[in-house]
Amino acid sequence: MHDTALSLANASQGVGSVLQWQDTTIMPYYKQQIKQLAEAKSHENIFDKAKDFLAGGDSRDQAAANQLAKFNTRIAEAYNSLPSTVQKNLPPSS
Repeated sequence: MHDTALSLANASQGVGSVLQWQDTTIMPYYKQQIKQLAEAKSHENIFDKAKDFLAGGDSRDQAAANQLAKFNTRIAEAYNSLPSTVQKNLPPSS
């Protein structure tokens, strides 16, 4: 039972570490990036939109897509850092 408790405690610590990393490091960075991209997009005028259309696209849209791809990669890293299974070895119920 001691081994099971130790295994569960270690798995819990690992999950907590991953979630804390996601919450304190990853999320604030990407929230700020998306906010900056949205603010830049909201300040454009009709001439900027026409220029982007004639150029074949908006570089800010591509920048936003790149940030989203990086964010998705970070989410996958966090998911892959979580324990896939937790071993338990409990005594039989009586």
